[in-house]
Amino acid sequence: MLYGKIRQAGLRHIQVEPSLSGGFLRRSLPESSWVEILGVLLDNALEASQPDDIVYLAAEDQNGALRLTVSNPRPPKSNMELAGMFRRGYSTKADHGRGYGLYNVRQIVERAGGKLVVRNEERGGRSYLTIGAIIP
Repeated sequence: MLYGKIRQAGLRHIQVEPSLSGGFLRRSLPESSWVEILGVLLDNALEASQPDDIVYLAAEDQNGALRLTVSNPRPPKSNMELAGMFRRGYSTKADHGRGYGLYNVRQIVERAGGKLVVRNEERGGRSYLTIGAIIP
């Protein structure tokens, strides 16, 4: 799945920089849930990115948990906007039937006893939006 997403990004001239140092196995989530989380985060980042952008993917062990984050260039969002992104039906696109990806991620993370990660940050002089989860 990851290879497919990276190829999809390449076709749009978007670079994905993976840094995978944490293991997905022996965690509180089944593989299918990891695929769901990673797929939603990457799809959202790629949809929001433009040609020549860099999307960062990181998975690392953090105090016995796995911290999985995806970062894409994006103007900073307010704290209310960041919190609202995980509401059912929230979408920045006008299409109907959208806005369930991050809601589903929130449901999976909460059932696993994990925590969501969402923040504005700067990378190389550009504003980035980072979204992810910390899963035991």
